[in-house]
Amino acid sequence: RTTTRPAPTTKRPSSPHAAGFGSKEAQHLDEAKVGGAAHEEHEEHPAGGSQELIHLFEAVHMMVFIIMITFILMVLSLLFSAFQQEEVFAVGEVYKQSELLQRAREAPSIRERLRLEKLVWYRILRREFFRPSFGQAHRRVRPAGFSFEKYLSRCMEDFVVELIEIPPPTMCFIFASLCLGEPIMGFSEERLRFLLMIIQVVMLAIQRLLIAYMDNIFDWCMPDIYPTVWDLTPKGYDIGRTKPKYLARPLLRNDGTLSVWFRGTSSPTKHESLFIGWKRGKRYLSFAIQNLLFFQAVFVSVNLQVNRAIFNIVDNPYYVEFSVFVVTEIAMWYFLWPKMIFVYTVITATGQMKNEANIEETCNRIASEQLRKYSKLLDELYTRAAIHSIQEMREEDERNYQVWYQSKLADFHNLPTEDSDEILSSFETFDKSGNGMIDEAELKMCLRGQGFTCDDSVIESWFDGVFAKQPGEGAELSRDDFCVLMVILKDLRQVVDDGDFTEWFEDVMDRSGDASIGVEEFMSQLPEVCALLKIDRPYLLELFRRVKNSEDEDEVIEEVGITTFVNWINKLVAQQDNMSYG
Repeated sequence: RTTTRPAPTTKRPSSPHAAGFGSKEAQHLDEAKVGGAAHEEHEEHPAGGSQELIHLFEAVHMMVFIIMITFILMVLSLLFSAFQQEEVFAVGEVYKQSELLQRAREAPSIRERLRLEKLVWYRILRREFFRPSFGQAHRRVRPAGFSFEKYLSRCMEDFVVELIEIPPPTMCFIFASLCLGEPIMGFSEERLRFLLMIIQVVMLAIQRLLIAYMDNIFDWCMPDIYPTVWDLTPKGYDIGRTKPKYLARPLLRNDGTLSVWFRGTSSPTKHESLFIGWKRGKRYLSFAIQNLLFFQAVFVSVNLQVNRAIFNIVDNPYYVEFSVFVVTEIAMWYFLWPKMIFVYTVITATGQMKNEANIEETCNRIASEQLRKYSKLLDELYTRAAIHSIQEMREEDERNYQVWYQSKLADFHNLPTEDSDEILSSFETFDKSGNGMIDEAELKMCLRGQGFTCDDSVIESWFDGVFAKQPGEGAELSRDDFCVLMVILKDLRQVVDDGDFTEWFEDVMDRSGDASIGVEEFMSQLPEVCALLKIDRPYLLELFRRVKNSEDEDEVIEEVGITTFVNWINKLVAQQDNMSYG
């Protein structure tokens, strides 16, 4: 409890020297007066300290909010840069290195030269990835069935996502900096702005040093002579020679306990020896880039908070400090960060440091895309092979055909109740006359309604080849015929085995009798399929190249062996089964 005391009535002289006081006595008198005024203010506002604490917490919360918003915007900017890099990768898949070098001889602008430089680098790295100068390529990596573009893009996306995860040591360092930064809080506004400008320049220098360090590693990952923006057609450069320079380095070894703990290994690969931390060098470099991004977000937020009058540059007495801040940020985000994520991805995902997990994921994605692309073609081929197999069985032995027919009818009755009821309901829906029969048009609508893409030739083959119904006006299928047809379509692979499939290719598709199928034979023997699925010559050339799994990406394959084609189909079907079972 406080009591109010009367203020002292002693009148202070206008000048301590005039009153006979020395400098020390005057100083004591001033301190006493200040203390008395503070005491009176405390009596008038007893909760002033808690109010200041509340305002402090509000300011801290607002600053944390601004930092997180800035950090998110920076990460989005990095993702945008990554997408731009992926567009370069996509263009690099289209053009050959010889075409790029030919365009380079036309003396393009500096902007175009920078673009051509990156495209030529991409082609060099791609060739070395598929045809390594030392060792063997990955067992699932082939030019015909693997996309280097998707692999690098995935590695780059993983790196950008990794930057979002702020390491715990970084947070501990931030808290320690806050505890040690109390003297800074007492800086004047001028000194504080100058300090922020110095920190901004230091961060720019640190980022430039990191890029120089990564550029040195990148240079070791390229051949002895390779194109640059200053010389896109260097003398002595060989397109087919992509051997990295680091392969000429000697192997290193260090068995020291501390060294093994710090570097993660005692005998690194030649690629790993390029990093300071050897095997752990990638992790250390990623950690440094993560901290740089987070600290940049912190100091950008502080700068924006201090320089609130952003657009009032003319009347701002600190326009020099603010201009330095703007210029350094533009340099970092427009030039340095895009280059940093590109170089980091290259030096940590190619050569002897391939990312096995991303390779497997890329292969699975490609397999899934192939399955979606060729699934309708497989259905059409299996349908025609099944019709051909059943028709031959009926023509050779009617008794065997009847046994087979009854077995399929029994399979229908053994189906789960909901499946059999659905089939019967479909039949009744399209049996408009109610006589227990459906014609060609009704069957075609019924099959399309259930997701089967059947053209007129397939419908006629079902009527004529399988159920011995003369196609045309008046041809109809009974309810039992319809049920057998649904059982067949439910799983065509139970009707057609590898032998039947190969036999159909030999009898129908192989007109030349050389146990192979060519582009022209495919298009001439299956015109309905080609028209239905929009299959043309480029489509078949790409298909045959995938079937043969060619090592030469420039090879044009006009025909493939029937056995090879059937094996490829079986492999694709096996992948479909694996995906179905997860």
